[in-house]
Amino acid sequence: MIERGQDGQRPMQDAIDRQVGEVRKVVTYCMNLSDCRRAQLLQHFGEKFDKADCKSKCDNCNYDGELEKKNVTPIAANAIQIFRTLRQNNENVTLDGCRGILAGSRAADILHRGFDKLPAHGSAHDVPKGLIELTLQRLLSLDVLRSFSVVHAGGWHTSYIKVGLSVFTQVRSFCCY
Repeated sequence: MIERGQDGQRPMQDAIDRQVGEVRKVVTYCMNLSDCRRAQLLQHFGEKFDKADCKSKCDNCNYDGELEKKNVTPIAANAIQIFRTLRQNNENVTLDGCRGILAGSRAADILHRGFDKLPAHGSAHDVPKGLIELTLQRLLSLDVLRSFSVVHAGGWHTSYIKVGLSVFTQVRSFCCY
């Protein structure tokens, strides 16, 4: 449906990528069984919420079953390095772009911009996309990464990512559930 557009004609690739990214965010939200729902929603709108204030009111905070713990330190460290390197080179990248770099994507945009030459390109090629996405979202929720918006000539916005708090920029141990 996204690729066909509303009038039956294929929209521009930027519009397709943006819409697919928005759908991916919804899927990630639905699949995230460990983070407070309220915190996730407010983070989407750029606000902070302390999980302790939820008082187990959401389904995730109220869940008492087992969760599988995964060490995602290498993914987190590589993501931070990607954003650092690209910002030093005055390059911007979206969360989806970083996920593609980590996964080893050979998409035209990644190849054209030379992101396939980054040391972290393909470093998480064997990791499920959902876990990469969850790791990046967790880094955002902790302010390790921060988003910023750029308005393009056509009037539409793109959310890019940069390294946030310098305290966390040297990741020692990072897990997702």
